[in-house]
Amino acid sequence: MVHSFNRGGLCAVAFVDAQYPMRSAFSVLTKVLDEYQQTFGNSWQNVEFDKSDAWPYLNEALVKYQDPAEADKLLKIQMELDETKHILHKTIDSVLARGEKLDSLVEKSTDLSMASQVFYKQAKKTNQCCTML
Repeated sequence: MVHSFNRGGLCAVAFVDAQYPMRSAFSVLTKVLDEYQQTFGNSWQNVEFDKSDAWPYLNEALVKYQDPAEADKLLKIQMELDETKHILHKTIDSVLARGEKLDSLVEKSTDLSMASQVFYKQAKKTNQCCTML
């Protein structure tokens, strides 16, 4: 994908893969143009031939903005929200699983209580014949 941005004759171009969000690409281009105008001013208007100026910011920007979330703060917030949503879904699933386990324990406790009552009645009947005088 190729994205370009022209601001009053000063143009920036970005070559990105298809997965790089368009919004982030234009955000990067805007930041690069802003920084270029701060650094070099309008000196580009007087250039009459191709030349290459050393500009360390461009190399830094290329490294920094490999991650689209760095270029677009809204995308970064959206990614954080998606991650939080994923964590919440996992937490809710584990709570539901614990609820099912608690229901199972309550059921087993009820069964055990009934079994102990039956055992108590059987033991009482069995011990009735053996009374001490």
